[in-house]
Amino acid sequence: MSAPTNPNPPASPGNLIKMVAKREITTKLHDKTYLISIGVFIAIILVVVGFNVLANSGNDEYKVGVVGSQSKEFTAQVAEGAKQLGAKVTLSTVKDEDAAKPKLENGDLDAIVSGDTLITKDSLNATLGAVLKGAYAAEQQQKQIADSGIDQQKLAEAMKVVPMHEKTIDPNAKTNMERGIVAIVAVGIVYGMLMMIGQFVAQGVVEEKSSRVIELLMVVVKPWQLLTGKIIGLGILGLMQLVIVVGLGLGGAIAADLITVPGSAISTILQVLAWFVLGYTFFASMFALAASLVSRQEDLGSAMIPGTFIPMLSFFAAFKVLDDPSGTFATIVSMIPGVSPTTMPVRAAMSDVPVYQYAIAVVLQVIAIVLLVRLAGRVYAGAMLKTSGKLKIKDALAQSKETLAATNAR
Repeated sequence: MSAPTNPNPPASPGNLIKMVAKREITTKLHDKTYLISIGVFIAIILVVVGFNVLANSGNDEYKVGVVGSQSKEFTAQVAEGAKQLGAKVTLSTVKDEDAAKPKLENGDLDAIVSGDTLITKDSLNATLGAVLKGAYAAEQQQKQIADSGIDQQKLAEAMKVVPMHEKTIDPNAKTNMERGIVAIVAVGIVYGMLMMIGQFVAQGVVEEKSSRVIELLMVVVKPWQLLTGKIIGLGILGLMQLVIVVGLGLGGAIAADLITVPGSAISTILQVLAWFVLGYTFFASMFALAASLVSRQEDLGSAMIPGTFIPMLSFFAAFKVLDDPSGTFATIVSMIPGVSPTTMPVRAAMSDVPVYQYAIAVVLQVIAIVLLVRLAGRVYAGAMLKTSGKLKIKDALAQSKETLAATNAR
């Protein structure tokens, strides 16, 4: 007689991890705090993008009233100066200052030129000031030359010089700098996301311990499966949010002509996203480890302080790499686990990173992730049923042997 089959065979580890990840995603999508954070991120990006689109939508246009008649020399110099600065200045004749000031007050005029005086409503726009002051200076020079009796034609020929030409030994310097700026902005967003999602991971761990939900979950799921599912679930949400935010920012930058080589910027963004996955897994495990050692939300802040130093230092290191992407400092920090997720994308965007160095950075980061996840899993297993007070790592590791033995016996 054959043994009866189990109608409900135990789920595989993969399915259990998937179940936990799905639970984390569903819970967060119904969490007002998380939804508000998404809204805030998107709102900030939209405001920044909208401002830049408006600021770069066409040339700057200015209207200037000139008291009395306009000399041909002044008009010509204004037109030339405006062209060089990418602006448009329209001159109109006004009777006197008193007649023109109301137009200045209501915005019909941006400035009034009255003899040697330049009048504005408040502060003078830098571009407009450069055009008008340059035109006035050129006009006065021409008058003084004419009054002195100097042959203007000979003087003009003598002052003709061949302009200095710009040349760079690196033809890709401008593109690399643009990519570097894209990378550092994206890394800044990644840093914010790492801290926010990492905080969610830590809060979730403490919440499960304090509410004793962990005891119910332990009946079905092993500690490492629970931690892995939590990290994966929140990581998927974080990556989705990051793609939305960065996508909006990149699209707005392209629309505002802030980026001259969109393809290069997109490849940089994709690289940053890939490093986000490696960085998130590392820091989420670190935050989960720290959160496992406490049982109250009130103690979470102090427990996470040491863990926040590494992402903070890595973020500031990225700015140093931006200054000298080919230097010794950039080379070293871009291969250090925990720091490479923010520094390597910036370095790779601005310089040619040897393939072996890039490979070393990835391999070391993956090794660090594996070791940290194993450590966090053991600490998590040993501390998860400790629902009061604080716990030391060594005590949690000692307790983990009993917890793992009990769960493996199921």
